[in-house]
Order: sequence, then C-alpha cells, then structure tokens
Amino acid sequence: MEESWRDTIITRLHERNCTQTTPFQHIIPAYINLQKQYRETYTQKTTLERENLVIKKTTADPLIIEELKENVNKLKAELMDSYKNKHENVSSVLILKEEKEKLGSTLDLTNRELEALRTRIEECEEDIKEKDLATKQLKSANELLFNENDDLKHKLDEQIQEVLKLKHENQQLLERMLKLKEDQITQMNELNEYYESILRREKALETFKPGPDVDLSFETSSGRELVRPVSVPVRTLHKIMGHGGEISAVSYNDGGNLIVTAGSDNFVKLWDPTKGQEKMCLRGMPRGALDASISPGTELIMAGSTDNNAYIWNYATARVKHTLTGHAGKVCSSIFFNNKLSAVTGSEDRTMRIWDVAKGYCSKTITVFSSCLGVCLSHEDSIMASAHNDGHLRIWASRTGENIQDLPLHDLPTTHTAICWNGHYAATSSKDNTISILDLRMFEKLVTLSHPDYQNSGKFSKICWSSDSRYIVAGGHNGWVFIWDINSGKADTILKNEHSNPVIAVSWKPRGSQFVSVDSVGGIVVWD
Repeated sequence: MEESWRDTIITRLHERNCTQTTPFQHIIPAYINLQKQYRETYTQKTTLERENLVIKKTTADPLIIEELKENVNKLKAELMDSYKNKHENVSSVLILKEEKEKLGSTLDLTNRELEALRTRIEECEEDIKEKDLATKQLKSANELLFNENDDLKHKLDEQIQEVLKLKHENQQLLERMLKLKEDQITQMNELNEYYESILRREKALETFKPGPDVDLSFETSSGRELVRPVSVPVRTLHKIMGHGGEISAVSYNDGGNLIVTAGSDNFVKLWDPTKGQEKMCLRGMPRGALDASISPGTELIMAGSTDNNAYIWNYATARVKHTLTGHAGKVCSSIFFNNKLSAVTGSEDRTMRIWDVAKGYCSKTITVFSSCLGVCLSHEDSIMASAHNDGHLRIWASRTGENIQDLPLHDLPTTHTAICWNGHYAATSSKDNTISILDLRMFEKLVTLSHPDYQNSGKFSKICWSSDSRYIVAGGHNGWVFIWDINSGKADTILKNEHSNPVIAVSWKPRGSQFVSVDSVGGIVVWD
C-alpha cells in the first residue's frame, strides 16, 4: 500500500514533464538552423559588397554590369526575405522564450511541489513507522492482556471449583459433626461404663493384700497382665552407634527381647538389648523413616516414611510384605493395634488411616484439621490419641473412627503422645518445652511437666511411659534424658554424659526397669 501511492506520484510527474517539453523539441533545432542561415547570408552579402566595389572601380561590359545588377537585386530580395524570416524567427524565439519562461516557472513550481510532496512522503513514512511501532506495541500488549485474561479465567474456574468443593466438604463436615455429636453421646456412655468397671477393679485390688513373697505379675479376668513397680534405670548397659544418620524412632517388642530402630539412612534395624548387638537390617525404603513399631505377638514390623508411604516387613524373611500407599504427606506415625489385625498411620496430609494388616489396604480414613505428628493406642485398642501440629490432642474411638474429644493442650505443635499401660492417662510433648498429663476418664489436664534445662528436641521427638505408669521419659535437645515422677511432678532423675546430641526418641521395656534412647547422629543407649 505504501509503495503504490509513491509510484503513482512519480509516474504522473514523469508524464507531465514529457507533455510540457514536447513543444520545444522542434523550436530549438529550427532556431539553430536559422542562426546558421543568417551567418551564411551575411557572409554572402559581405562577399558581394566587396565584388561590387571591385566592379565599380573597373570598367566592365554593360552586359556583365546588367547581370550583376540583376544578381544584386536578386540578392537584395533574398536578403529582404532573409530579414523577414529573421524577424519572424526572432518573434517566434521571443514567443518561445516567453513560453520557456512560463514553462520554467511551471517547472520550478512543479519542482517545489515535488519537493513538498517528497517531504510529505518522508513525514508520512515516519508517521507510518511510528504507527507501525505503536501497532506492534498494542498487539503485544493486547496479547499479554489476552494471556492474563485467560490465566485469570483459568484461576477463576479453579477458584469456583475449589469453592464448590469446599462447600461440598463443608456440608459433609456439618453432617459429620451432627453424626459425631450423636455418636459422642454413645461413646460417653460406653466410657462411663468403662470407668465404672475400672473403679470396681481398683476397689477389688485395694481389698487384695499380697504377702511379701507374692509376685504381682499376674493376669486379670480380662486377660491383661498387671505389672510390678519398677525402679528408675541409671546405669548404661550398652552404647551403640547404630545408624548413619538421625534415628527418629525406637520401640521394644511386647516381650522386651527385641528393639527396632528407624532413621534417616533408609534402614530399619533390629537389636538384641541384652547383648547390644544388631540382629537384622531391613531394607526397601527409598527415603528415611519417622516412626517404627513391632506388632504384638507376630513377626511384623512397620515404619512410616518421608516418601508418604508406610512399609510392613516380615522380619523372619527380612522382606517387605506390604507397601501402604495413600497418604499425600510424610507418614509421621505408625503403630500396630494390639489385636494384631490392624494398624494405624498418621500423616502431615491431615489424615489418619487404619489398615488391614493381612491384606495391606486402607479400611478407614479419618480426616483431621491439622497435620498428625503422633498416634498411640490404649492397650485394649478401644481409643486412639493423636498429637497435632496445632497443639491439640484428639481422642478417637478406634472401632468407628469417630472423634470423642478435641483438647487444645499446647500453644505450639504437639510432637508426640503416649497412653500409659493402665489406660488412665495420656502424656503429650510439645515444642513449647512442656509435657502435659491428661486424665482420659475425665478428659482433664492434671499436670504440666517441665524443667529449666529441658528443651524439646525436634518436630518428631517422642516420649514414653514407664511400664508401671509412674514415670515419664523424654529426651532433651542438650543430649540429656529427663525422667519425671508424675506423683511429684518433678524431674528427679536426669541422665547426662552419654548423648552429646539431641535425644530424639525413647522407649521403655515392657514389664521391666530398662529403657532405650536414641539421638540425632545415630547413637543408641540402653539404660538398665
């Protein structure tokens, strides 16, 4: 478009130039010829005049004179014609000169117009370039706005879907809360009956007066074994460097003759606590573990991993039996039910899952309102307690998965929870450097344990009860092991000098005065 109008202007200028110069093409050569004739005639005249003078001076023949006169007259006539033609030519030249001047003026005007047009063309070209640049910028901005608009539409659609999903979840939660309230009444009735049975059992025990030689380790009518009081271990039985990195979990089997440890080096190891020797190393996890436990009365071991899965091994074959998949976050806690049929895991994805141990699939998913950092079970498997990142302890009915109580015990994350052997109390550790003792019969906090030198050792630090439900053991960030007597609420025993790094987890031997502690660099200490 830009080239076509420029070509049109130039073509028209060429056409006008050709039209206006055509009349001069014949005038100029004619004028040159006329000048030439004039010079020739003038030369002839001069020659004749000289000849005439010569003739006058000499005596000649009258015939010759007459002939010469005729020639002279003829030449005069020709001269007059020449003058006449010259005059006409001069007039024509003047006319042509005037026309030339007019055409020159017209040509100058045309040149000025052409120059003005060229200037205008240049201005138009600059204007076109500026407009092209502005158009490109507008197109780029328009494309950017279109892309942003598409992104905003996509985000809006996602937000709408999320809102619809949240509305649906909210409706489900409301329905679930109503159902929970109904089930809570039923659970409270069951707990009241359980509490009354415990009171009757305690009353029966108070009337029992054993002799000095009577062993208090016997089974009740419910099949649960009662244990004798224990003494606090103060002696180091074994000190082992067990893992190549932090040990995040340690646990005894129900017989007390086997210890399992799990750590960040991707290994789960079995130990003989009497000899302090490694018995087996279980492999199969691609990433580190955060918790581990041994199934009561079986040969199964479970570990929760940072790869969002839990793994179950048969330590008789040292092979992975099941990989429990389904969590969307780190599996922070994993423990077997005492009935040997089920297991429960807690995760950072705000869910707890109950698993069928034989088949390896999830039988129930419990959604909570905060990341689950620890889970424990009562010895009868009747209730579960879970520790959460929001500082709450939540109590659940194991059979139905319904929430019984939600207790805000701490201002900072609750790192672990443990239920004592007799099922009366639960303990929680927290990043606020305190340990809370809760009465599970009345759901009331009884006491808060602390010490000036005690500092919680980490997000996944674990505590334990003594087997007689009297003592609480916790590892500190300074490498010390603190033992509180819940009757006095004081840390009467502090074990130092064996760990030089934060103590992450502890576990007490069932029916004995022995426990084990593990630290952040792979150290294991068995206390006796």
